[in-house]
Amino acid sequence: MTLTPTFAALCGSIATAIAIFGGGLAVEAYKRRRDRMGMALALAGAIDALLGLIETRRMTQELWAALAELDAGHAVVFGALIGDNAPFQAITLSYAGQIGNLGGDLPFRVARFLTFNQGLQHDLSRLDGSRDSPEVQAMLIRQMSPLWEKTEALGVKLVADLRCAAGGGRSGSRAASREDG
Repeated sequence: MTLTPTFAALCGSIATAIAIFGGGLAVEAYKRRRDRMGMALALAGAIDALLGLIETRRMTQELWAALAELDAGHAVVFGALIGDNAPFQAITLSYAGQIGNLGGDLPFRVARFLTFNQGLQHDLSRLDGSRDSPEVQAMLIRQMSPLWEKTEALGVKLVADLRCAAGGGRSGSRAASREDG
């Protein structure tokens, strides 16, 4: 069976169009995958850095150490604990509209961590605003304790899973260093 030149040209044109369309889809899928990987790593880095700041500044230990002074009615100022974490806010806000693209239950868990973190920020602001009321500060510290623990546990697991989702594994993260040491 021989093909007419017209039919051969038509088949060639169709094959070329399919190849171009398929190639475009492949490039777009690759870009989206790279974007998801970048977002996952950026969020993992921001969460890991936030947890590192809390640990390095010994925030929870400082709060618990102040309870005796507060219970005795003495005012305590928590200057090192209060303030915005502008880099964390900038990173998380830049991905706010895309978190749903992470896949699996990661969007839920990221949103949950960010909400818990915001609750802690709110409590720290209330703590700072209650400088003249040691009994209120002591109450706030006691109420925040379970939230600190829950937020840290969520964050450590989330960092590991975000790195894994990005194909970066767990090496180099605080989660991995905790498990190692």
